[in-house]
Amino acid sequence: MLQSGLCHCQSERERIHKVAIQHENQIKELIKKQNIMAGLIGYYNPELIDHIAQCEQRLMKLNEKKLTDRDLFIVVQHAMINKPCEVLDLQSNEITSQGITILADALRTNTTLKTLLLDNNHLSDLGVSYLANALATNNATLKTLELERNGIMDEGASSLAQMLQTNSTLTNLYLSANQIGDRGVQLLANAIADHNTSLKELILDNNPLVTDTSVQSLIHMLKHNRSLQTLRLWNCQLSDKAKVDLSEAANSKKDFALLC
Repeated sequence: MLQSGLCHCQSERERIHKVAIQHENQIKELIKKQNIMAGLIGYYNPELIDHIAQCEQRLMKLNEKKLTDRDLFIVVQHAMINKPCEVLDLQSNEITSQGITILADALRTNTTLKTLLLDNNHLSDLGVSYLANALATNNATLKTLELERNGIMDEGASSLAQMLQTNSTLTNLYLSANQIGDRGVQLLANAIADHNTSLKELILDNNPLVTDTSVQSLIHMLKHNRSLQTLRLWNCQLSDKAKVDLSEAANSKKDFALLC
């Protein structure tokens, strides 16, 4: 009885600790949004608004505009709500994890955006987690997500792997030139192998921390997933033997493109 009571107390402490962490994270996120809102007071970007007005509705090209987190409120309002686009190009700007919360919130209710290009920003693992949470259950429209060169590590890959377990819409995921290692690749591969039925293209080029340790998980993915058509692993740290093993697994799949 004493042992049972001690186990119950330990379990209760763990539950309370978990709830406390969740509340703490919610408070931190609220503070971040409040900080962004405070920075917006008196903020106006007429050039951005004018550029969005001139863009065709389907394709919104806002790459290399030096956009910051504050500009994302304008982007969401004018490019996703007032003028709902299908392709939103935000590559090579100055967007961080703080600002991406604004875009993530919009994705939860958006029904028009099919392609989101966020390459070469500063999202980090935290920003990726916000996007992944929004796409896990709330979005049934987005098909292509590009996150190349965003400082993503294994934690960010873990968030994306969790999203891929429930998302049934995303078909193309670009993760080149990040810092994803074997653990991150293993989590992605297992999620795609065992849970995902929509992803067609996974791009992992130029992740120098990916080694032969990932190969068995990738082979498992190739053997068990039926939707994936392209896997790209150029410029990773794979041995010749690992490449041969992957090629043998890929050869058993019809019309499959393995590039490593």
